[in-house]
Amino acid sequence: MPFALDGKIFDGPLYLGKDKLPTSAGIALVCTEAGEGVKIMSILCGDNLESVITGSPKNDCWKKHAYHGRVDVYVYTKESTAKEREEYCRKVLDRDRKWMFCEEAPKIEDDF
Repeated sequence: MPFALDGKIFDGPLYLGKDKLPTSAGIALVCTEAGEGVKIMSILCGDNLESVITGSPKNDCWKKHAYHGRVDVYVYTKESTAKEREEYCRKVLDRDRKWMFCEEAPKIEDDF
């Protein structure tokens, strides 16, 4: 069942560790079930989604917070530039990072 977020339709879910992840460029939402919907744990983008996802240091965090151990991945692989993908990810992170289990909040530095 597709997942819509900020004007993009993501295909999935793909079950991490079971389903084949795309090797194409794109954006990935790493999710888990959450009551009546989907909880986004991370958003990633890159030129090879399979490599970006399987090589992510956040894998342990995803597994730790996944409902019944199931990590789902939704992918957007339509034609886009690296800059467009990065801007989209940054926009989503800036707005929703506080709700994502596996995304670190930016450090606040004092200017004293």
